[in-house]
Amino acid sequence: MKRIAFLLFLLVLTLLSLSGCAQDQTICYFTFANEGIDSITLPSHELDAYTPPTPTKEGNRFVGWFLDKELTIPYSKEALEDAGRDVSLYAKWENGPYRITVTSNIKDAIYLNGAKGDLSADMTTD
Repeated sequence: MKRIAFLLFLLVLTLLSLSGCAQDQTICYFTFANEGIDSITLPSHELDAYTPPTPTKEGNRFVGWFLDKELTIPYSKEALEDAGRDVSLYAKWENGPYRITVTSNIKDAIYLNGAKGDLSADMTTD
């Protein structure tokens, strides 16, 4: 009987010590852009200070990272910690910003405040 109690004690002690062990977390990035971002592995004690990189994609604006392919669960430090050992982050994009530049060299037809000149206008949308 003492032997069974001792074995149970060792088993409980082992389980408690394993549950307190910090695990590394691997983060994989899916940018859906021409250039990818390499996966990283972080020790659990560095997760609080971690900020994911901001990717770029020609003609698009980066909205943020999400924890699911459907882009419904936004990245947060708490979600990253709760997600488990290996995590995939998916980039969400929106079209734009667009920059349209219009330039005219019709000097005789353009008057700005009574003076002849070039017409030049920039328009940026977000």
